[in-house]
Formats: sequence, structure tokens, C-alpha cells
Amino acid sequence: MEKCKSSTVKIPQLMWKKIFVVFVGLLTLFNSVFDSTIPSRGIRFVAKALNVQSKTQHVLPTSVYLIGYVMGPLAFGPMSELYGRRPVMVGTFVLFIIFRPLCGICVSSPIAVTGGLFADFYRSPLARRRTMALSMVVTTAGPQFAPLIAGFIALLGGGGSPGCH
Repeated sequence: MEKCKSSTVKIPQLMWKKIFVVFVGLLTLFNSVFDSTIPSRGIRFVAKALNVQSKTQHVLPTSVYLIGYVMGPLAFGPMSELYGRRPVMVGTFVLFIIFRPLCGICVSSPIAVTGGLFADFYRSPLARRRTMALSMVVTTAGPQFAPLIAGFIALLGGGGSPGCH
């Protein structure tokens, strides 16, 4: 009788842990794709504040970010298989916070790691499909909302780009 009681207590705890990990994974994924497009609407305010005249230099922050964004998964995908998903996700997030110029590289780890993270957590094909569907919604929603929010902040006099550029 006691075995049944303890197993019924652990199932909800495990469920909440899975929900928490999926939520954090989706949040880091949203942050990753959101940051890639947030400077797009505010770049002219940043250029004006820094007295940048060249149109080529206007696209430089986003271009450098996206170069790192493309190169990062080449390292973080294999690293997550060797060292585990948690150290890679936490390590790149810490580097993202400390070293702002490395934003594109560090923020790209959720793109490479969250699919495997969700597959590790859910064994049921139905649960995996639902989680991956949420992942795709978050991946497409970030770039849609970022320019809208950045433009609004720039118009309010946010003092430059709200992204890490």
C-alpha cells in the first residue's frame, strides 16, 4: 500500500519537473530567436546616436550576430551529446550574459539543443510531437514580435537598440 502512495506522489513531481524544463527550454529558444531580429526596427536610432553614416554599417550588428548564430550550433550540438544538455545550455547562457559581443554564438545553443532536450524528456511520440509543435511556434513567434517591440521602444526613446548589439 505504501508503494502505491509514494509512486502517486512522484508522478506529479516528475510531471512538474518536465513542464518546468520544457518551459525554460522554450523561454531560452524564444530569447534566441527574439534577439536575432530585435535590432531591425531600432537600428536607425542607434546609428543616429553613434553618428554612423554608412548604410553598410547599419546592417553590421545583425550580420555579425547571425554569423555567430549560424556557427554556434556546429559546436553546441556535438557538445550537448558529449557533455550533456544542461552544461551546454547553462554555460552558453552565462557566456551570453557576461560577454555581450558573443551574443550570436552563445544564443544559438537553444536551437541546437532543445530538440534533443525535449526528446530526452518525453518518450511518448504524442508528447514529443506536442512539445516540438510548441517549439516551432516559439521559433516562429520570436522574429515576428521582436521588430514590433523594438520599434515601439525606439519610438518611446529607449536610447538605442534593446538587443545585445
